[in-house]
Amino acid sequence: MRWTGKWLPWGVLVIASGLLVAHALKWASIRVDSVTLALLGLLLAIPLLDYVRKIRIGEFEAEIAPREVAQTRARVEDELPPEEAAGEEEAESILALVRRDPQLGLAQVRIKLEEALRNLYRLVEGTDESSRPLGLARLAYELGTKGAIQPPVASAIRDVLPLANRAVHGEYVRQEDAEQIATLGVRLLTELRHAYRERLVQPVRRRIISDDERDTAEGAKYRVKTIVPLLDEPYELEYILNQEGLDELLEGYSEHAEFITHVEKIDSDDTEQHQ
Repeated sequence: MRWTGKWLPWGVLVIASGLLVAHALKWASIRVDSVTLALLGLLLAIPLLDYVRKIRIGEFEAEIAPREVAQTRARVEDELPPEEAAGEEEAESILALVRRDPQLGLAQVRIKLEEALRNLYRLVEGTDESSRPLGLARLAYELGTKGAIQPPVASAIRDVLPLANRAVHGEYVRQEDAEQIATLGVRLLTELRHAYRERLVQPVRRRIISDDERDTAEGAKYRVKTIVPLLDEPYELEYILNQEGLDELLEGYSEHAEFITHVEKIDSDDTEQHQ
């Protein structure tokens, strides 16, 4: 459509000139009235619509100003802990979508942040949310006060989410600013998922042990039972493993089509009897 934007004004100019001549010479076969002029003006305005970036109603402007994005970025980067490595594939996927369609890309950022916030909140509370779900800003505040996320992370979420929401609801945002918002959103998503993993495997008790207990546990063998949940014939597996075997079993375990149901330390007699 680039050629349209380039040549359409010239075409309109030629048509307008022709109508002016016809009107001046009073050609009976050509009639120039207000409707003709209005349609001509509309035709000229069409290629300029892409350049309309703001809608101003009183003191309200439907635009996310670059200054707002820069201030939010500076504040968030100052508040957040050192950056962790994010999932490159997901980050690149989100940024690629933002480059194609800033509003759609930021909508995806918002959806992922909401999902991560609600998952973490449910894990912290141990139950589903109440019948009246909390807003995202409130969720971030609650998680910060409960220690599930650091207060600076909660504050950063409350800074970034409104920008994404405004873009989703139609406010204009420059592509480079949308990319900055998305980058901050991906970083916050990484923080939330890290907090979720930490909370998921948080120990319920800590006990100091002796050197002998440590050595015994390190050299012991363990009976491990798992279930393979096939739809037709689910079955149970039993392993006898030392620490090295446990490490090997648990390496990438989330990709296995089974889940652990029992771990028990056994002595050598039990091992021989099992064999």
